[in-house]
Amino acid sequence: MKFEDRIQLGKDSSMLLWYPKIKDLPIPQIKTEIVKTGYKPLYEWLVKQIPISDQVLNQLYKAMDDIGKFPMFMRTDQASGKHNWKRTCYLQSKNKLLENLSNLIEEHEMQNMAGELGYEAVVFREFLNLETAFTCFYGDFPVNKEVRCFIRDGKIQDIRSYWEKQAIKEGKPEDSDWESKLEKLKIYSSKDFEDIKKQLNEVCKVFKEYWSVDFAKSNDGVWYLIDMARGEVSYQSDEIILE
Repeated sequence: MKFEDRIQLGKDSSMLLWYPKIKDLPIPQIKTEIVKTGYKPLYEWLVKQIPISDQVLNQLYKAMDDIGKFPMFMRTDQASGKHNWKRTCYLQSKNKLLENLSNLIEEHEMQNMAGELGYEAVVFREFLNLETAFTCFYGDFPVNKEVRCFIRDGKIQDIRSYWEKQAIKEGKPEDSDWESKLEKLKIYSSKDFEDIKKQLNEVCKVFKEYWSVDFAKSNDGVWYLIDMARGEVSYQSDEIILE
């Protein structure tokens, strides 16, 4: 795949494009507020130390108020910097906004996502209490019960395990029993697949291209669609759990 084609697919994976298409589907929804900031104001704030305008700041604070409860999940339309969890996407209070947002934008820049993809919005989401096994990586990131699904031409292609053992190992979990906990996390019931497929079929009605669709399971047993991206630029685990 040509570099420019890959970059375009990355841009096409923006939450600004996929979220409006799923937010009214009859599937479990996460309360979400999106503030379209544009790339330049956030980049110049981080790199050139030009203050964010009061207008944008007021929009960000209002969005947090609309979500209404801390902690909440914060990301841009392109990514969340989730491995750095406590310093980026896990927003514990309104007073932490600028600190966490600065770290989040810095993560983008370090990965060169900004120069290639940009980020055009800040997104605040209701925090989900998910089924978690342990934490790892450098920000105490919680490893949750998740799956990555692929859809193509309006049909379900397959459902895959989200977490691979080697990736978790590289995250250096402190829990000595993490391997057995990871295996337990990968046990799915027939109802799990039933619920996921039911939601995927709704998603397939509005997405006819090749997409990855990520789901996470809450402590109360509900599967939520948490992220999407074009399938051509999405990581694919070899662990197919349902075709």
